[in-house]
Amino acid sequence: MSIQPKQLTRGLTRSLLPFAIGVVIHPGALAQQSIQLEEVKVTAQKREQSLQDAALSVTSMSGENLSEERITSVLDLQSQAPSLQISTVQGTARVYIRGIGLTNFSAGGEPSVAFHVDGAVVSRPAAQIGGFYDLERIEVLRGPQGSLYGRNATGGSLNVITRRPTEEFEGYVNLSSGNYNLMELEGAISGSLIEEQLLARLAVKTADRDGFGKNNVSGKDIDDENNQSYRLGLSYIGSDRFDAFFSINHYESDDAAGLYHMLGPGNPAVTPPEIALGGQIARDPRDIDSDADLYSKKEVDSYTLEMTWDLAENLSLKSLSNYLEMERDWISDLNGTPVPVLESRFDESSEQYSQELQLTWDGDNHSTMFGLYYFHEDIGAGTYILGPPPVQMAGRPLIQFAGAQESESWAAFVNSTWHINELWSLNVGLRYSEDDKSDTGFTIVPPASLSPVSPPFTIDIDREASWDAWTPKVTVEYSPTEDLFFYATASRGYKTGVMNIGNAGEPVDPEFIWSYELGMKSQWWENRLQINATVFSATIDDLQVQRPINGNLITVNAAEAETRGVELETVARLTEGLTAKWNLAYVDGQFNEFLTENTTFAPGVEINLDGNTLPNTPKLASDLSLEYETDVFDNWTARFKVQGVYTSERWFNEFEEDIAYQESTFVVNANMVFKTHDEKWSVNLWGKNLTDEEIISHINVGSSALGHMRTATFQDPMTFGATLGYQF
Repeated sequence: MSIQPKQLTRGLTRSLLPFAIGVVIHPGALAQQSIQLEEVKVTAQKREQSLQDAALSVTSMSGENLSEERITSVLDLQSQAPSLQISTVQGTARVYIRGIGLTNFSAGGEPSVAFHVDGAVVSRPAAQIGGFYDLERIEVLRGPQGSLYGRNATGGSLNVITRRPTEEFEGYVNLSSGNYNLMELEGAISGSLIEEQLLARLAVKTADRDGFGKNNVSGKDIDDENNQSYRLGLSYIGSDRFDAFFSINHYESDDAAGLYHMLGPGNPAVTPPEIALGGQIARDPRDIDSDADLYSKKEVDSYTLEMTWDLAENLSLKSLSNYLEMERDWISDLNGTPVPVLESRFDESSEQYSQELQLTWDGDNHSTMFGLYYFHEDIGAGTYILGPPPVQMAGRPLIQFAGAQESESWAAFVNSTWHINELWSLNVGLRYSEDDKSDTGFTIVPPASLSPVSPPFTIDIDREASWDAWTPKVTVEYSPTEDLFFYATASRGYKTGVMNIGNAGEPVDPEFIWSYELGMKSQWWENRLQINATVFSATIDDLQVQRPINGNLITVNAAEAETRGVELETVARLTEGLTAKWNLAYVDGQFNEFLTENTTFAPGVEINLDGNTLPNTPKLASDLSLEYETDVFDNWTARFKVQGVYTSERWFNEFEEDIAYQESTFVVNANMVFKTHDEKWSVNLWGKNLTDEEIISHINVGSSALGHMRTATFQDPMTFGATLGYQF
């Protein structure tokens, strides 16, 4: 029996209200001032404020907790925040919030959830997969952020905040070892280069791990890890009215992570070409039987400069500049057998520059920010499917998509919060965005006969388009007491138009979302219990989806959808040493209208998928964790944590088919951290997915030319290990 949003909301209210009333009536029953929950600061609205005073759905995770719980990349985040689902497809981050996320994996595709590092956007989904290390915190913003963040934030935003240089000399070294021969080294050193003038911080990380599977033909590992990162940060603090922060980030990887695994044909009546020629897929789905030399390589460099001027007592100006470049390439096998037919090669390069100016005016009863934003990106990409040996002998690929794209965007925005009286506030935001795109390229498709003497068909591409959008936001805030806060928000989001590089077709128009949200943030039991809840409803128009047209999957505006649900985040300090956390998300995301055809089972027959569930959108997700801290031995404290994560069933395509389906899952994670009282030494014993569940991260059903082969990526199996840390 499915749970309806009204039933869930009513049930939660009935469950929590008596307890909340009891806490109010008997606030001193168990409360002790010394064990209150710590205040959490966030910058989700581009200014620092308490999480409990922020009128939006946001989850904040500290860098210390991320490190101890082995949240080492964006792919590990989905167990940390409600309504967040993350997977990887061929080296790109596939992030969903409230059923809204990346469905287009082609070069030039745009995400629906923005990704920022120290305030600067990271545009390419592939560049978002890098190592997490030496972080201050990560914030997950849920719901459209069209006013403050602009384009491509219809689902929300992931904000990564790194640690800044310190005046005091400090640092740390962490050495980790685990199963699959994991060896990882992370460290940082920070302090003053010029006293009271210039501070510096250098952080590094290197990780090496064997694969979770093997290519049985070559004997090489797949889904392994081999990457290195470093970050240099410089802070200027030599003026009372001006400060600056400059950072250099580098990440590189050379492994075979995130490649497709073979699950067999999607349609039993259709035999994939490599299997028809005698090939077989691997028996263990974590392995691959491929003749290709599979690999995935990536290199990302980013440079960020933040400058802030205090122009007057209540007036400040901030400039945020960023330049980022990425190069990556990989080789995959689209049918995963030793028969050399469908080896696929891909390369992509990207250069982006962004500039934002923020003028903040803090008046007696209001705070107002005026902003200007500029973004430019150049992308080059190519996909080459080599084809059978006769085609390769002709010196050409079977299929090729290649091209270059230029994108330019600018925006102006204003956001103002007015404190009407002690109880009521009004926040109003408005943003105007304009996007221009142009690209050139070509598509090469094979002739009807695969004879090497038959010339292929070449389709030249030369197109350009422009779009603009107004994205308003209105929030009413109500604070009846110091510990109780309510808000109601209506906001519009905008995802820019798309041109898939090397894929012929008309430019795809933007998609838009209108979202409505009611939220409560509360503290009870003398700040030992925190309950935050959200009810939301959103409608997406001109949804960008992929439809089969003339044998190719083409991105078009062909659907409307809606998503609604309830989110709950609770934290309770039960005793001085025992803390419980419970997150819950119910998301009902479905298509309102989507005319398409199912080329796997009924090609050429148009169907309406009205009512079908949005891809990668489990209706129910919940995680519960218990953490206990106590003194052990003479000079050591111990903190024990166990977490259970439940995710209901989900589909990976729009048809709700068993061939693209993951049943409900329950994952157990745990860790034990031992620290000396001076916090210099630490030992962290950790384990993830301790019941070793085999969980599919994504499934793709291939086209008829590929025999409808089902290809998949997997979440990590059981991993465990230990981390020895030293701080100075």
